Amino acid sequence: MDKSSESSIARKALRQQLLTLRSDMAQAGRVHLDTLLCQQLLGADLLQSADNIGVYLPIRSEPDLSACYAQWRAQGRRLAVATGKSRAGLDRVLAGGELGAFFEATRCAEEGISKPDPWMLQSLAEEMDVSPTQMVMVGDSIYDIEMARAFGCASIGVYYDTGTPLMLQSSEPDAMAATV
Repeated sequence: MDKSSESSIARKALRQQLLTLRSDMAQAGRVHLDTLLCQQLLGADLLQSADNIGVYLPIRSEPDLSACYAQWRAQGRRLAVATGKSRAGLDRVLAGGELGAFFEATRCAEEGISKPDPWMLQSLAEEMDVSPTQMVMVGDSIYDIEMARAFGCASIGVYYDTGTPLMLQSSEPDAMAATV
């Protein structure tokens, strides 16, 4: 097995372990962590002047960032999703609740080229008629950060349950938000 495959397996195992720990946590604890994460994102200096925010969308709603999405939309910010998830999975999540109303545009890897290639952000920027300097990518993986760098936009790394904070920091996001 090559090193990349081993790393992918290790990340999936860690993610599952963290999701299990979270599911065992009381609802109040999950809400508290999600609130802390949203407060960090809403207070991020990079986002104070950004009119357009590209985000990863936690398919399992873990963490629940809907308070951030609502606040950003209330401030007149335009939101888009760039995800490695399938179109069917993303559409199911967006149709299943209030999340769909937050996002102006979405891209899935199966529609073009997967992260860290900048295709998803380029495609979203074209559709929304914005430049890279007018966007910030909020992402939870090194691939999100690398994609933002390749596209030429700022990035915020969100450590929640993928990899380790050190691994995410090693990708050199412009800012970090974390619950750990």
